[in-house]
Amino acid sequence: MIDTVRLREQAAAMGVSVTPDTAEKFDLYAARLVETNRRVNLTAITDPEGILVKHFLDSLTLAPLLAERSAAALSLIDVGTGAGVPGVPLALVCPGLKLTLLDALQKRLTFLEGLCRELAVPAALIHARAEEAGRRPALREQFDVATARAVATSNCSRSAGCRPPSSAR
Repeated sequence: MIDTVRLREQAAAMGVSVTPDTAEKFDLYAARLVETNRRVNLTAITDPEGILVKHFLDSLTLAPLLAERSAAALSLIDVGTGAGVPGVPLALVCPGLKLTLLDALQKRLTFLEGLCRELAVPAALIHARAEEAGRRPALREQFDVATARAVATSNCSRSAGCRPPSSAR
């Protein structure tokens, strides 16, 4: 479905290694995304080029930053994950990343549960609205990194449960 050679080449240009096996997982991800999106609104971007560039490659721009902080020991929450972007693509290239996917719609989480199982990506799934989850003591300041795409303005990022930077502690 997607151009896996281009995925590997453009990821490498960003300093991100995508093995042939991992590229096949991205291709499977794209196929499942398009297939499920016919029944469940996961994303408006469903063409192969858009999935490659706007979902996968855009997500991978964060991978070098995670690698600088030893991604194998990092926990990441993807707030308002929708179709799993950027969390699942990051987990595919950063094995050991402790991934949590948070979304307000159970239908999306059901898709992600099956997808993560099929891709062998361990992930915790949380069904909640971002602003509600941010008030849960068990989720506050429990993650090293929080991502959010098209969820809310940046002034609510602290409600996502990220730990304050070391210098702010």
